[in-house]
Amino acid sequence: MVKTLGIDTSSRKQGLAVYIDGVLDKTYAHEFEGKYDLTKLLEIITWYDNFFKKHKPNIVVVEKPAPVRNSRAVTMLNQVVGGVVAVAFYNGAYANYMHNATAKAQFGTMKKEIAVDHIRKMYPELEDATDDELDAVLMVEAYMKLYMNGGNK
Repeated sequence: MVKTLGIDTSSRKQGLAVYIDGVLDKTYAHEFEGKYDLTKLLEIITWYDNFFKKHKPNIVVVEKPAPVRNSRAVTMLNQVVGGVVAVAFYNGAYANYMHNATAKAQFGTMKKEIAVDHIRKMYPELEDATDDELDAVLMVEAYMKLYMNGGNK
């Protein structure tokens, strides 16, 4: 059994998608309250450590932060993603980054709305899912198209 975990992360809202043997099993949304600082980073890393221990993913696909003009925001996003990837490796998972533009391109678009609409059509049961959860699904579906068995649909 191969568990693949897609992650759309930030300093507040997290979207996660768990796949078992290439089939979507469940999505999760989690929110961290409060202002970002190193204490919050530790909280995020600890939460992911517990999540990885519970779900035991083999592969983790993390959305690579897009460059933004605010250098403080870029630093924060890179710290969070770096922490998540480090915890994935620590828990024995192979971790890889994927830029959102690469993921969207696998669905023939550069527009997030079109890519997310495609995911909603693939998985109508996710009608109540958050954008973060859908982005996590997008990460895994694109990863499978690029590197594994060609994706699900």
